[in-house]
Amino acid sequence: LCRLRDDTRMNILKDRFPIAAFVLLALWVYSAIPALKAEWLGIRVAGELSGSSYDERASIVGKPVYPIAQAVMKAAVDGQGAKVYFIAPSEPDGTGPVSGRARYYLYPMDVVVESGEGFDVSKVSPGDFVCFYLPGQTGSTRMEMELKDLLTTETVFEKDDATGRSAAYKVIGGV
Repeated sequence: LCRLRDDTRMNILKDRFPIAAFVLLALWVYSAIPALKAEWLGIRVAGELSGSSYDERASIVGKPVYPIAQAVMKAAVDGQGAKVYFIAPSEPDGTGPVSGRARYYLYPMDVVVESGEGFDVSKVSPGDFVCFYLPGQTGSTRMEMELKDLLTTETVFEKDDATGRSAAYKVIGGV
């Protein structure tokens, strides 16, 4: 009698096993979908970048900082002595991804990241650069107007689009 009972239990487990396995498999697939989406995106991006030159890859990965940095590097005669004041109000402490990319792409130059509030124009010397990255804004800002009023500048880079405003100025004359 006891043996019959064990066999009956095994039959019940055999009947329910495919259902339990299917439920567990469905839960696993559901939880793996976000990881698979990220993997698929990485594979797609890697395929696009594999046939590109360094400048093309850097402009895709380093947006929006790379075009600013490239313009500043072209305008800098001797990049060793010049300072770059990179104003990014979205990163007040200067430790975000935009300021990190600015330091990376402008490496031989001394990059100082500012929030823009209380920016002391008197510390800027001729030959230095002042760059702005203002996401979500278009047109010249009050900071830029004040900078142009106080210093003699030459526009090195300027871009307005849906993502925001980017600009770089080379300081020619001081206060």
